[in-house]
Amino acid sequence: MKHSFSSQHRDRVFIGIGFALMAFFLFAAMNGMVKFVSANHAPIEIAFYRCVIASIPMFIFMLIKTPQDLDLRRVKMPGILALRVIIGISAMVVMFESLQYLPLSTATMIFLLAVLMTPAAAHFILYERMGIRRWAAIIFGLGGAALVLGPSSEGKVLGVILAVAASFGHTGAQISLRMLKRESPYVLTFSFTLGGALLLAPFIFMNGLQWFHSMEDFLWICLITLVGTIGQYFLAHAFKNASASIISPFALTGIVWATLLDIIIWSYVPGWPVFIGAGCIISAKLYFAYREYKLQKIGQEHTR
Repeated sequence: MKHSFSSQHRDRVFIGIGFALMAFFLFAAMNGMVKFVSANHAPIEIAFYRCVIASIPMFIFMLIKTPQDLDLRRVKMPGILALRVIIGISAMVVMFESLQYLPLSTATMIFLLAVLMTPAAAHFILYERMGIRRWAAIIFGLGGAALVLGPSSEGKVLGVILAVAASFGHTGAQISLRMLKRESPYVLTFSFTLGGALLLAPFIFMNGLQWFHSMEDFLWICLITLVGTIGQYFLAHAFKNASASIISPFALTGIVWATLLDIIIWSYVPGWPVFIGAGCIISAKLYFAYREYKLQKIGQEHTR
């Protein structure tokens, strides 16, 4: 018999949405900083430093506040937790790499393929219901994404391929977070940073560790770490309180922040494919949110 994750936990939707909005704003800011710092450091180094630096204060905080969460033997789904770390860290490195080749707004637009793929994946993996109308919305949104990925897209082909790969990774990471919704956000955040550091360490030391070129670089990496860690913590809280289908549309707010950063920092204004593609994806996800609201309302009326 199939077990539905969504039926095992009562979602506090509005709290989840609030955490999601904050998380996706922080991720956009982090990506902007990574693009800036990548002139001096390889993306895999940035990801490694981010994980190492974040693990230390997170460990001390948990040791004082929630020492029971340090016992990873208490995790109910250790295999899913490990898979989430591997997928999430891999997606992070690939995403950071793509930012070297693409404008921030274009890369963000491609990353947002994940908001279309997450509900579809949730249907097959988490058994969250998907009607024909929502499948049609996904197809419509993919049509918009094709404008960004097509011949008229801006940026190098390699950057597009990396960004698409990152979006698939983000889909897997978001689905795994949903499956781990009963776990403590502290466990999810700490396991991600510690696991990421251990996962990336062999690649870093095999290729020769490059230390920071200046104190400014160190401070930038620390800021990236702080922003990214808080974002991961907020995202874990978001998926703990609301379904994947509800949370994923709010990733669209990242387009706004990425576009503003492109204009302010790099004096770059995205072309029409990005705006039209964003409009298609936003329309598709708003329809998802509307259908979710309608279905929940119908369900509440049936239970009265």
